[in-house]
Amino acid sequence: MLSMNTEKIVDLAGGNFRTATDSYDEIAAVYAGGSSRIMFCKPTEASWTATTTGAASLTRIASGNFDGDSSNGDEIAGINATSSQIYFYKPAATTNYATAGKSGLAVWTAITGGEFNNSATRQEVAVASSAAVDGIYPVSYYSQSWSSAFKQTKSYVLAVPAKAISAGSFTVGAKLGMYEQVKGLYSDNYGAVIGNWGQHIAVLPDAVQTITEPIYWLNTNPSNTQQEYLKVMPTFR
Repeated sequence: MLSMNTEKIVDLAGGNFRTATDSYDEIAAVYAGGSSRIMFCKPTEASWTATTTGAASLTRIASGNFDGDSSNGDEIAGINATSSQIYFYKPAATTNYATAGKSGLAVWTAITGGEFNNSATRQEVAVASSAAVDGIYPVSYYSQSWSSAFKQTKSYVLAVPAKAISAGSFTVGAKLGMYEQVKGLYSDNYGAVIGNWGQHIAVLPDAVQTITEPIYWLNTNPSNTQQEYLKVMPTFR
């Protein structure tokens, strides 16, 4: 794939960007130097490619069903090094079709797509801030075209910027296990409560914490952002 490409790829995202032939996922790529293009290619169909132009000097991208229309496949959400807005693109377009967030805030260091408010209608984005607020680098969650975040994660473990974030799902047990904590709630069945919050995010910090570099699994109740879940996963044991 992209055998003639001579530019350094800085980020990739996988998603169902071509729905006409099958339900397999494709690959989207952006290039070094703040890319104004998003390249799409298909591992199972080497003859198919697409290019989105007019991109806003993107440095990180994520994929998801952000517009809520599964019939047209997934979209790309992207961030750059100069704006606090989040830009949304469709394959083969010439500009973004929507934005989220506001201008004038701190820029983002990482982005991921997922289902973060337990709504089956569309997916959302989570973005990690480059600026600390009261010593914490928060993760904010946006729906397409929303200017304000519908929730924030401000766990005490976010004391350094995030190098990368990703969405994921796993079952939380009724009782908390090793490396698990909650804030702002008590329950006889934590899994039943937290299971209604949407997907978790995995955060890889940009600096070693104590003697290891852990991955933090985090979740925040969209109806009450004072309630949080944390699972610490040491990457070296």
